[in-house]
Amino acid sequence: MKNLCKLLFCLFIIATSCSKSSPEEVVPVSGLQLNKHELRLEKGGSDVLAVTITPANATDKTVSWVSTDPGVATVSDGIVIAVSTGTTEVIAKSGNYFDKCVVSVIIPATSINLNASKFEMIVGETTTLSATVLPKDATEVVEWSSSDESVATVDKGLIRAIAEGETTISAKVGELVATCEVLVSSDKQTGDESGLLYGTWVLDTYRFETEGSSPVVVPYVQKTTLKFEEDPLIVYARMGMDFSQSKYTVDNDKKTIKLARMLEVSDDGQTLVMAGTFDIVELTETKLVLRQPYANSGTDLGGNAVTTKVTATYTFHREDGTHSSYFGVCAFEYTDL
Repeated sequence: MKNLCKLLFCLFIIATSCSKSSPEEVVPVSGLQLNKHELRLEKGGSDVLAVTITPANATDKTVSWVSTDPGVATVSDGIVIAVSTGTTEVIAKSGNYFDKCVVSVIIPATSINLNASKFEMIVGETTTLSATVLPKDATEVVEWSSSDESVATVDKGLIRAIAEGETTISAKVGELVATCEVLVSSDKQTGDESGLLYGTWVLDTYRFETEGSSPVVVPYVQKTTLKFEEDPLIVYARMGMDFSQSKYTVDNDKKTIKLARMLEVSDDGQTLVMAGTFDIVELTETKLVLRQPYANSGTDLGGNAVTTKVTATYTFHREDGTHSSYFGVCAFEYTDL
């Protein structure tokens, strides 16, 4: 009887043990990946980052989020909010695995304008193209490119003429693009074939015709002179100040003169700027008239970019006699365009 009781007790213990369920298997996280690794947001904007955890049946899929610089952008449950301009990293972590996204907060540009839409250059020459980006506190950087770097290259707006041909210089900020056409010609010297330019010229007046306004004619009181010599090809200039070396190119067929560097003169609060390509409107033994249409860019009182069409006309008369010792020296080269 005792043996039977012992046998029954053992069978009860075995049956009880077998009826208990085995503990659930723990599946650890083996990987984590974000759906974006770079994010650009405007100040005050937001976006959502999604995370994928492997394996899909991981036991604990809890994800923690952190921003390395909450002053730039914050994150909560994958929702990123841009606070101020700058760069930060948003990190998602689960178990021993993590992934990160670089967040850049910007103030986007709304417009970009160049100070010229077309340049004529000669081989070996350099000139600078400047870009105006609005709003002024836009954080995006202007990217410069040339459509044909065998003709001309550009680096931060500095254009260098390489060989004859045409190319387009582009300035890009965000999705906005402004362009300038560049025509590069040979540096072969031919001089002024007519010979009429040689001698000393005195500026009498300059006239500005602004689109939508009455013309303004300014008698130029201060003596401003240009003296062209045939050999060597040098122009002596007196324009109210000393000048470093400059350069002219002359197209005898198109009847144009191109001033490669800016000459500026001020007197009595007036400023005269001569730069770019001028049409030779009249050239006789006694009179020289140069005309230059150009676009004058700026901003109105509301901060909007505006462009006005202006035509400047300069009238010189020939002066007899030799130049005086007060003349500064500017070297000018004559070339076919």
